[in-house]
Amino acid sequence: MIQTVVSSYLQHQQRILSPYVSHTTSVLDFGCGDMELDRALLSNHPSLTITGVDVVPFRTPLQTRLKFRLYTGHTLPFRDCSFDTVFSYHVLHHTDDPSFSLQECVRVSSRRIILVEPVLRHPLEIIGFRFMDFVTNIWKPEHIPLPYHVHTRLFWKQECKKYPLRSVKIRHVGLLPRFLPIGETLLFVLEKRV
Repeated sequence: MIQTVVSSYLQHQQRILSPYVSHTTSVLDFGCGDMELDRALLSNHPSLTITGVDVVPFRTPLQTRLKFRLYTGHTLPFRDCSFDTVFSYHVLHHTDDPSFSLQECVRVSSRRIILVEPVLRHPLEIIGFRFMDFVTNIWKPEHIPLPYHVHTRLFWKQECKKYPLRSVKIRHVGLLPRFLPIGETLLFVLEKRV
């Protein structure tokens, strides 16, 4: 049962990200976890080279087009504009400083930043969100930090205005019904202005 749910969610993630990595060569997965999503993306886009970073030491992937770097949670260990595309899937709210994490994603990207983040529609939704995030993360074998820096759509729009970014798309991509008091999951597709 759990395996079916995980597989279905992985397919959902892949459908969301695939259109935005299909015409790129180098990708950074910020907060890659076990890199299952990266393996799925690579199976559909074999010319990609995907580097994943995470604060949790996952085992190194065995594929040559997948690379893993352990990350301290501060400055990313890459030069400016090292990757065509950087994506972060449900990760920034787990970081100590989401604004700084976004700044680092922007710094190492040369073209595009893709964020999939939960956003609060009402301040009281933090209670439902914390419960759902805790339940979702409890079955994972690795300890995932849960600082719960969940923000609003307006917060993320204002954060993005600090950088030379053009918002290409913002849309709902959550699986759960919108009426649940747990916030909603949004996709932010941001292009760098040069």
